[in-house]
Amino acid sequence: IASFEPLGGISITMHVARQRGLPIWLLVMTAMLALAAPSNAKDDAIESAGDVLQYGIPALALGLTAYHQDREGAGQLAISGLVATSITWTLKVAVDEKRPSGGGRAFPSGHSSTAAFGAGFVHRRYGLLPALPLYAGTAFVAWSRVDAGAHRTLDVVAGVGIGLATSLVLTTPLEKQVAVVPLAVRGGFGAMVVVAY
Repeated sequence: IASFEPLGGISITMHVARQRGLPIWLLVMTAMLALAAPSNAKDDAIESAGDVLQYGIPALALGLTAYHQDREGAGQLAISGLVATSITWTLKVAVDEKRPSGGGRAFPSGHSSTAAFGAGFVHRRYGLLPALPLYAGTAFVAWSRVDAGAHRTLDVVAGVGIGLATSLVLTTPLEKQVAVVPLAVRGGFGAMVVVAY
């Protein structure tokens, strides 16, 4: 059980558990997709799932900070999100590219940027393995925006780039990562210890 107060006194308590051997992230993502999918047209379901996942991915990242009791990480996630959103919206207003379906402010994709900063944060802070499903979710969000006619491929690639770049630059790993590398040299052998901060 992890509890934190990210919203000015509103307490959120997370119960992190496994149900029948399934990881919690799989249960949460499946539930979000099921809730996002209306029973009508397939295209609406895809677009709706992308809409939910754009916020679901950073929410899962925030959940990991609660699980790890990582206040510093929660702050880094918030700053990454603010910077990614600021860059994305500054470019949207400055470029004002037309959307394939009509309207403006297509470049860069805000959905893709939002999903990517969450996935990038988890990768940088907690490692690649827990970030893999979030990267898959980010790819789905980007694809859903192109599929819905809201963006072109360049728009979503730029959005993902902005989200990833902000998190990778503004987030530090939770723990020092230590690697022991074996060495073989002429006449001997040994090991080199590499510590990444």
